Amino acid sequence: MGPSKVVTACGVTRQWRSSLDPVSRLCVNPLTSQPLEETMIKLSPRPVIRWPGKKPRSTPIPRARDPYVNTPLFPLTPGADGLDRFWISSFNAAFGSLGVMVTEMGESRLYPFGTFRYPGFYSVAQTDPETLWLCGNLASVVRLDLRTGKFKAYETGAPGALVFAGMAHDAASGKLFAVAFPGTRRLTGFVFDTRACQPVKVLDPLDSLDHYMRSSIANRDGTYSIQCQCPGLTFLRWDPRDDSVRFDVIAETVDLHGEGSHVCRTIQDDTGRAYLPGRGWYNGATGKVETGPEAPGERGTWSIRDGDWAYGTDQSKFRRWNMKTGELQIIGSAAGMNFQNTALTRSGRLVSVNKDGQFIRMIAATGELEMSRLLPTDSVQPADCVIRIDRDRLLGTPFITQRFWEANLRTKQGFDCGAAAPGGGEILRVWNLNRRIYLAAYTGGELMEYDPSRLPRFPENPQVVAKPPTGMRPVAAADDGRRIFYACSHHYGHLGSVLTRYDTKTGLAFYKDNPLPDQQIISLCYDRASKSLLAGTTNDADCASCPPSTKTVYLARLDADTLDVLKQVPGPDGASGLRVVGPMGRGKWLVTAGFGAGLYGNASTTGWFILDGAEFKMPGKDAIRFVDGWTGHAEYAGRPGRFVLQVGSRIELWDMNRVHRLKVLGDSEHLCHFFVQGHDLLVWSAWDVFVLENAL
Repeated sequence: MGPSKVVTACGVTRQWRSSLDPVSRLCVNPLTSQPLEETMIKLSPRPVIRWPGKKPRSTPIPRARDPYVNTPLFPLTPGADGLDRFWISSFNAAFGSLGVMVTEMGESRLYPFGTFRYPGFYSVAQTDPETLWLCGNLASVVRLDLRTGKFKAYETGAPGALVFAGMAHDAASGKLFAVAFPGTRRLTGFVFDTRACQPVKVLDPLDSLDHYMRSSIANRDGTYSIQCQCPGLTFLRWDPRDDSVRFDVIAETVDLHGEGSHVCRTIQDDTGRAYLPGRGWYNGATGKVETGPEAPGERGTWSIRDGDWAYGTDQSKFRRWNMKTGELQIIGSAAGMNFQNTALTRSGRLVSVNKDGQFIRMIAATGELEMSRLLPTDSVQPADCVIRIDRDRLLGTPFITQRFWEANLRTKQGFDCGAAAPGGGEILRVWNLNRRIYLAAYTGGELMEYDPSRLPRFPENPQVVAKPPTGMRPVAAADDGRRIFYACSHHYGHLGSVLTRYDTKTGLAFYKDNPLPDQQIISLCYDRASKSLLAGTTNDADCASCPPSTKTVYLARLDADTLDVLKQVPGPDGASGLRVVGPMGRGKWLVTAGFGAGLYGNASTTGWFILDGAEFKMPGKDAIRFVDGWTGHAEYAGRPGRFVLQVGSRIELWDMNRVHRLKVLGDSEHLCHFFVQGHDLLVWSAWDVFVLENAL
């Protein structure tokens, strides 16, 4: 293959048009308080958005802690001062990843990437003391100079896909190897030459059903074993001498949150075998799992080895295990430390940068906390949800931080409210009912209740009021003014979904697991006339993380009290997802049909049709209509037949009974999300929230 081109854009699922304007003032050297000029990038200014009608009220999105998730704390070679150094980077799809190099003393330097084109880098390799190679998208790798902060991206030749931790680097050949799941295809990988700065080979597709790279190990024979999970567990043994790949299937199914988390990071014994708790020791030479010493006590993840001692965690406390004597010691814990974001210094300290950018150091042998410093990593993240609390106050939920913020339309000030829910992830559905704000959270499907008249203080405010036992991502929501209904996907690698009903007056929650077997409910509407729920489904698991069991998707009517299915009808041939958007009047409903596979139940092409709620029959495929340029995003505007549609860069109000656009509400490529609340429309960019009052 010839020389690669510099990448000018990366395929990310959330295309925010943004600059680093709100972040740039954060980039200082904590030792001197001077700006790190060499890390700065010349960026476009905050865009001016022109409105067809009256200029809306607005407020800037407040800064919050940038999220350091899914990214291992990567040990670097020591610095010129002899201190141990480590690397980690945030995920920010609006203003770009914020990399951090931190020493064992908690001294840090920031590396802003400054654009949505580089939202995050879950994989990293070091090729010399001052050069890192980063990968977050399978289509490209990025070379970063740690001295100057300058970086350059190169195409790999592979399709775009989110790359997780585990990219392998072979020092002898200078090659990189990584794999990822493009969503509509099997596992795909690349081999890239860091010396020639060009791709060597694209492996498309790879014969593995397991979708997500988790980690990699160097075998003693010069090969590397890359671990992939979901729905099962496979090691891909890569030989950099001829770029051949062997598939060592360990298990066809693995629980990602049980055994999957225990084996996703490994330690190696003196012969190079990798420890898989509960299974044994994986031998990369033979591809077999062999017997060997087993850690006592509850199973956990063992990620660090130092001589005879192994260090690991059961997600609550760090432990150390003497692999020779079998001795097990509990050495303590600190907030947010886990097997992924923790490393060991040469002086015997455990150091960590947790999800919220807090640097922690403890003595490994005793668990004594020596240091805790908050790194200067505030930023502005893309907002998943925004809702009005009252006339002036807004609440927003930034992507993947599991935090929330408040902002004031009158004062144009805002603040980070801290944690919104337990676990990782983000808030994906919100309601304002009876002077409370309700928030549904990924990754555990929890429903949170927030009283905005009180100070935020998780876990008291917000507090958990419902938790579906099998729920992961909230993907559909409705309410009847008192009761909240929402559907969550099952966890990665599992088909189906779970419904939750929560009564805001009595506080009682009720769950219905998999009401439509193997179907993920991706839309809900409450039908007041029949006191029922209308639901649309996709046949895919969350993120297409396992194969569907059927090609059919459904519309269904469910009893709002029991959540039992009353009626169901299969969708049109070839449809990948159906969404009930809202009422058209006289018992009819607007439904969208997606065609072509996509993540989160989305589709490459979306059409619409009218469902007669009484007949509950699927119209013929010729009844499906399309709007030129429509993204498929639509929300009910509060009056039968009226809907807000996103068409190209425009946000428009339509009368779908007449199939007529009533007016353009906003027009800018920077307006990425909108939410209907009463007669108002909330629209937001990467920088600001706009409230179009009485626009509907």
